[in-house]
Amino acid sequence: MKGNKRKSLGKKCLIVVLCVIISFISTLDIVRYDVQALSYKTGHRTSYSQNMDSASKRFLEYSCTKTYASGKTVVKPFSYFLQTQSSYTNIPGLLSTNVCGSDCEDMVPQGICDMGEYVLISAYCYAKEHPPVLYVMKDKALVATIVLPYSREMHAGGVTFDGKYVWIANGQTDYGKSKRYDNSNRVYYLLKEQIIAAINESIANNAYSVQLQPSYGKQYVSLQYDPAFCTYFEGYLWCGKFSSTGTDMMYIYKINYGATSNSGLLTNVGDMQVPRATQGLAFYRYSGNVYLMISSSYMRNPDDKESKYGAHSIITYKPTDYDYWIGKSTDAKDFHKGNRINDITIPYMSENLDMRNSSVFVIFESAAREYKSDIDLKNKCDKFCELSFYKICVE
Repeated sequence: MKGNKRKSLGKKCLIVVLCVIISFISTLDIVRYDVQALSYKTGHRTSYSQNMDSASKRFLEYSCTKTYASGKTVVKPFSYFLQTQSSYTNIPGLLSTNVCGSDCEDMVPQGICDMGEYVLISAYCYAKEHPPVLYVMKDKALVATIVLPYSREMHAGGVTFDGKYVWIANGQTDYGKSKRYDNSNRVYYLLKEQIIAAINESIANNAYSVQLQPSYGKQYVSLQYDPAFCTYFEGYLWCGKFSSTGTDMMYIYKINYGATSNSGLLTNVGDMQVPRATQGLAFYRYSGNVYLMISSSYMRNPDDKESKYGAHSIITYKPTDYDYWIGKSTDAKDFHKGNRINDITIPYMSENLDMRNSSVFVIFESAAREYKSDIDLKNKCDKFCELSFYKICVE
């Protein structure tokens, strides 16, 4: 009888302990593994801006000037820098995006990143009538439109993938008070499993769009500044600020994958200065050296009275102390982007960059409806392109 009492008492103690643990976990602001999503079939399917006709490929003829540190210049058509002659894909959603059954014609593409077999593109609603979305591409085809669980005021300025998390920088511009965005000092994250679940939901139900659970909107890290862009490289997340008038900063974070709270997920380990009008960046290691490519873009019309302040180029640097500082300690270090190797003028309004093997992904916002009357056809690009790293940085 005493043995039974002991067992009963032991079970009660175990239950109490489990209840305490569950209660404690529920108070933590931790990553949730709930992957439920809700699909929509009303409205119209997300569509492209136009077909691959000759008019929509004028950007291939854009005359690019590559300027080396020595001052030497070389002029080539934009098509020359593509990985192959067909390394470009229509950006979805420019004509219409299905957002929870509602048709949005005001989406502006911003971020792009490689997620294994998929390519993710982030976009925000310029009219601020719909929440931001992720377009999911596979083999040049749209397989899902994922509606993000964020405010319609969010910018979704950058997106990157570290193998576990998809990071989304809210973004902040300095174009004026009317452009300010909600919670602009946050970088959000989604689990790869959450993205895959939404893709599977879309495919299984032939959905026009898929809405993520509101709880996913609590997955973010608050920063001390407004991160306008982000990228991942060799175990570290890089987030930076945008400035239209001068240089600014980006910050390097070690990702603590075992963290039990949002606040413990990122540890700042350094910073690096970035040039004016930085919209996105990507790192790549080649022949033992680290290269840094920066998409710089501001203003959009070559005839604009302020065009002298404009920027539309990819700038290449070779960081001088990356390998020396990285991994030394958790103390914040002052990284240097190094010498400017070259810069290449490219079509106007480039946004984020990302890498897939030796291809440099670049995306443009110039074909968004909001800019329809602001930029002529030869400067528009309604495609995301895969450029040759070698031709951009090494050649």
